[in-house]
Amino acid sequence: MKEALHLTQEQKLQQRLSPQQVQFVRLLEMNSLEVEDEVRHEILDNPAIEVAEQDDSQKNGSEEGGDESGEESEEKADDIAPDTTMARDADDPEDDADDTPDYRLNISNHSADDKVLEPIITSESTLIDYLTEQINEHDLSEKQQQIADYIIGSIDDNGYLTRSVSAISDDLIFQEGLDVTDGEINTVLQAIRELDPAGVAAFDLRDCLLLQLERLPGTPENLHAYTVVDKYFTEFSKKHYDKIMAAMKLDKEEFRHVLEAIQALNPKPGSLYGGGENQKAQHIIPDFNVDVDGDTITLTLLNNVPDLQIEESFQAMYDNLPAKPRNRNEEEANRFVKDKYESASV
Repeated sequence: MKEALHLTQEQKLQQRLSPQQVQFVRLLEMNSLEVEDEVRHEILDNPAIEVAEQDDSQKNGSEEGGDESGEESEEKADDIAPDTTMARDADDPEDDADDTPDYRLNISNHSADDKVLEPIITSESTLIDYLTEQINEHDLSEKQQQIADYIIGSIDDNGYLTRSVSAISDDLIFQEGLDVTDGEINTVLQAIRELDPAGVAAFDLRDCLLLQLERLPGTPENLHAYTVVDKYFTEFSKKHYDKIMAAMKLDKEEFRHVLEAIQALNPKPGSLYGGGENQKAQHIIPDFNVDVDGDTITLTLLNNVPDLQIEESFQAMYDNLPAKPRNRNEEEANRFVKDKYESASV
């Protein structure tokens, strides 16, 4: 029996995730609190990471339109945060409650056996009912009334419009058989956005706040608040207050009044009204925002995670790693530097 050697060649296609991709997928599965804890742990454990600080050149760059490359330190943001919770005036009725005797605060017309009921939204009129009642007072044509009904039906319980103008146009054309243009939809939509509650039919949070600010008196703090939301909403959402103050030339006291004006707005104007059925009053804070611009999807975390960067000396150490380690100790040191750098690069 003869033995023979054979040489074969084949191609295999495999997909492998890099360490950065694996860590990114793991972070996506976490909620905001878990991400904050993970970042704190990584800062303490990984010498390649440090909290980014904002230098003077980055402060000046913010006047050009809020350059996102300049990150401010948490200490500077804290200079503003305490001012937003100033002590109340002496005549504030909430302060007087501390001096009120206990027997004035406690009501004894119930027994320990009474069932405890959770507060619920008891309004019989839903947001859609309330908006429909208001829009019916306008002199609309039959076509405009159909458009208004569809727009109002596309508003969620928080008061936000869940469909774009072009999507509404397509729905009315193909589903309802209504020949309509984007201009006709915008005309009716503008009328709905002027209804109560202020901020209804907004496309997003920024739009909602602007709609409410437009109805307020033209005081300096309200005008500044409109500018902050209109031009510096990204910086505001990240609490980059130093950038905003530098760009608008506001001192801390002036900016404190601006913050109070914005915080007095309602981010969910529709929540004042009942939904389709009685609901428990809830306030849910999202972990992140998803912005879709064409084929680009941007995820923005809504948390207090500080801005991070690669530590300068560690970056230099990584850049100067030898191509071929001379011994085992140097090989282990190189592996340690690479692992920490790749972990920090996520």
